[in-house]
Amino acid sequence: MKQIIDPTYGRQFRKMRKSKHINLINACGNITSKSSLARWENGADNLSWNQVINLLTYNHIQLAEFIRKSASKNLDELLNPIAVAYNANQVPILKEYATGALNKYNEHPSKKNLFQAAIACNYYQDLSATDLASDTLKEKLTEHFHQIIEDKNIWQYEDIFYFGNTVLLFSPKNLYQIAFNLIDFIQVHNISAKEWYGFALNMVLNADFALIKIDSVRASRLLTNFDELDIKDIYSLTNIRKKFMRCLLEYIQDHSNTSVAKLISYLDFFNMTDLKHDFQVAFDQIKQIYGYLVRKALHQLR
Repeated sequence: MKQIIDPTYGRQFRKMRKSKHINLINACGNITSKSSLARWENGADNLSWNQVINLLTYNHIQLAEFIRKSASKNLDELLNPIAVAYNANQVPILKEYATGALNKYNEHPSKKNLFQAAIACNYYQDLSATDLASDTLKEKLTEHFHQIIEDKNIWQYEDIFYFGNTVLLFSPKNLYQIAFNLIDFIQVHNISAKEWYGFALNMVLNADFALIKIDSVRASRLLTNFDELDIKDIYSLTNIRKKFMRCLLEYIQDHSNTSVAKLISYLDFFNMTDLKHDFQVAFDQIKQIYGYLVRKALHQLR
């Protein structure tokens, strides 16, 4: 059974429990003992994921709110400096940050340092097309997610966050396998919280775009798996991203930009300028990759 080992969660539960004026005995609800709950809240013991979900439900605490307050602060602190440099296209700063994070991980190979280095390397690689991550780091990264899959495929919020922000560091086979299992988790578990569900969907699409760059066959297969999810209209941006992935795959297959151009024209119509810019940048990357492959193939035929 997957254990919640990060003390952040227990402390956040205690804070939210007290805000509702619920004492330890009443909070347990025959889900765990008073002493176990107290130890978990103090970061001295672990609870299973199912126990935590049941405690939240019993005490009328929304999963999305709990996860957001527990994890987002730490995750935002981890990603923010990287995101600032990435969004400003500051490649030298990203390289400096990634190199420093790698050195820190090599000296102190903790989980936090692993993902800090991996995320920095992922975003540096996206802008520079240069892979700084060592084979050892990639192996540890892959091992982390395979362990999740082997342990009943129960994902925590931060696992989804880490995966969606390190997708460039996996082999095509491992990337497909991990993303496929994340889709399976979404299907099997009724994730009703909007923020959790929508976030998970978009991390799968991050993986699919990474696959499109290196293995369009697996990318197409993953998108077919993704189509099995019943995504409601409330997640319209996710559905637009999914359609964009399909358009990119069509471009790779027939070398026509008609579908991409039509989708971007719709974004113009709805004045979705930020999304239009993101799609144009992504399409330029795909054209560069597959245009090069076509030119290389033609050259070899001469």
